[in-house]
Amino acid sequence: MSTTRDTRDIAAGLVFVAIGVVVYALALDYPFGRTARLGPGYFPQALAIGLGGLGLLIAVRGALRRIDTRDASPIPWIEMGIVATMLGVPAALALAFGVSVRGGLIVGAAAAAGLAFALGRREFALLLAPLIVVSLAFETIGLLVGSILIVGLSGLAAHDARLKEVGISAILLAIFAVCVFALGLGIPVPIWPSF
Repeated sequence: MSTTRDTRDIAAGLVFVAIGVVVYALALDYPFGRTARLGPGYFPQALAIGLGGLGLLIAVRGALRRIDTRDASPIPWIEMGIVATMLGVPAALALAFGVSVRGGLIVGAAAAAGLAFALGRREFALLLAPLIVVSLAFETIGLLVGSILIVGLSGLAAHDARLKEVGISAILLAIFAVCVFALGLGIPVPIWPSF
């Protein structure tokens, strides 16, 4: 019996790591704070580290796990290309034009979302789009609307997503985020939109 590495797990893990890197870099614009007084950058940076760590574990597990070649899936080159676009565009913009990390990552995520949509990978586009919107307009839309956008649009990426369930989940998780982070921990973030 012939065996091979689990390339799907390796690719999925690398996607999580890439998204974690992007979120972490975008969160660097916000102060981290101290243990006694957490800043607005604390939660996104901690979440990004957790997401990247989870991705690394998944990728390592896929690299160590041997599966039967008959059960192996092909390497997901399209998804890897989308992730490479998300990380490559910011690097190219920074090197060629001196664009800031935040600006480059937003453009890279937008390019990756457009590429994903053009290549028929709706799930990737729906995962990246809310990151772009919230990154560009967090100070304007606030934590409540930003959380609803992230959870709602990301929830629609599932093949079997039901609009009512996604909407209810988005609203409840947004209320939870406001209660825990803004009110409970006192992280200084805008809660309401300031149009």
